[in-house]
Amino acid sequence: MTSTTRSRPQRSAAAKEAAAKRAAAKKTATNKTAAKKSVAKKAATKNAATKKAATSKAATPKKAATPKKVARKKPAAAANERAHPKLEARRDEVERGENRRRLRTIGALIVITMVAIGALAALDSSLLDVDRVVVNGAVRTNPVEVIEVTGIVEGDPLAELDLATAGRWVETLPWVESATLERRWNGDVRITIIERQPVAAIPAPAGLVLIDQGGRQLELVDAQPGEMLPIAGIIATGVPGEPAPPAARAAVNVLQAMTPELAAQTTQIDIGADGILSLELAQGGTVIFGDDSSLDDKLLGLETMLVRADLRCLSTIDLRVPSAPALMRARLDGTVAVIDDLSTCT
Repeated sequence: MTSTTRSRPQRSAAAKEAAAKRAAAKKTATNKTAAKKSVAKKAATKNAATKKAATSKAATPKKAATPKKVARKKPAAAANERAHPKLEARRDEVERGENRRRLRTIGALIVITMVAIGALAALDSSLLDVDRVVVNGAVRTNPVEVIEVTGIVEGDPLAELDLATAGRWVETLPWVESATLERRWNGDVRITIIERQPVAAIPAPAGLVLIDQGGRQLELVDAQPGEMLPIAGIIATGVPGEPAPPAARAAVNVLQAMTPELAAQTTQIDIGADGILSLELAQGGTVIFGDDSSLDDKLLGLETMLVRADLRCLSTIDLRVPSAPALMRARLDGTVAVIDDLSTCT
């Protein structure tokens, strides 16, 4: 009975110790499980918060960044501060000014486009066609011939007329020295011409032909005009518009340089076969000019001799050397020489 009674307390202590170990192990396992759950719960909470933030950020539309806002980006320290009212007002004023400039530019482009469209439409319209061609300044020239040579007819578009070329065609007419053409948007084309002036008449196969100062043949005539000195020794083609022979221009130069008094004492201008120019004087005698160089000196020498020299028995006055004019007289025997004894001349 005694041994049985002592062994129960020993088993009881061992059992308690084993139970305590089991309890401690269970508690440790429970704590680990609780810790794992806590960590998992925190991770789940964090993931949920992250997803929510991402969803909220994606759902919120971003404002488009403009160059202006980027240029005026505020420092991080003052990002939450509100701009000064004066700066806000100035910014609004600048924006309004830019808008106004934009509108003005767009408006100007619209106006230019409309004007261009209207101009193109007008050019194709019969409102800008030639209605009438008017010729001014035609005295010896036939106005109908002037209009025909331009090639301009009623109904031609005014904007397409080549006035420069038409003017050159008009200047090919014999009497026309220059031509000016002008278009007017009322439908008129005005042609203003300046005609050439005849200064001499020279022989031609069919009579005489008038020439101007430049030697251009102008018109055939039947008789020598009374106000012009005859020119002999050459023959022109007689075709109006064509140039006269070069020697005729030299004779015209002499005519243009002569004074009215000297012209009144002259009956004719001769052109020799070698191109030598000479004058026939009304009182008798011949004045030899040679070519048309140094005309002023030659004419001055001639006028001086006509006034101061004794012209009895005059045969020729040679002015080919203006500084040394020679007066030749006709002798009784028919020879010509420089003589001092006038009793021996005719």
